Amino acid sequence: MSIDWTEAVKEYKKQYPDEPERLYNIFEFIDGYLPIYNGEIIKTYGRIYGSPLGIEIIEGMVGATISQILVAEIQEAYVDEFMEAWNEAEEEE
Repeated sequence: MSIDWTEAVKEYKKQYPDEPERLYNIFEFIDGYLPIYNGEIIKTYGRIYGSPLGIEIIEGMVGATISQILVAEIQEAYVDEFMEAWNEAEEEE
């Protein structure tokens, strides 16, 4: 599934029209785009980063399932992509 981040930013701004509130709800909004099933998680991670076999496990990841680790990585990428689209939309306004 490919996400149109420009459209996502427009939708986000419709849902949260008040300026102070916008900053606090970005992560919650992006969570709605995250895959929840293992097959989707692996496929999405592979599309963004390639094989998950090269992940370096750091201290904060110990005890987490591989799905939790992959989703955290996907979320990080989604936040970056969302913020890029956000900055482009702000420049256009």
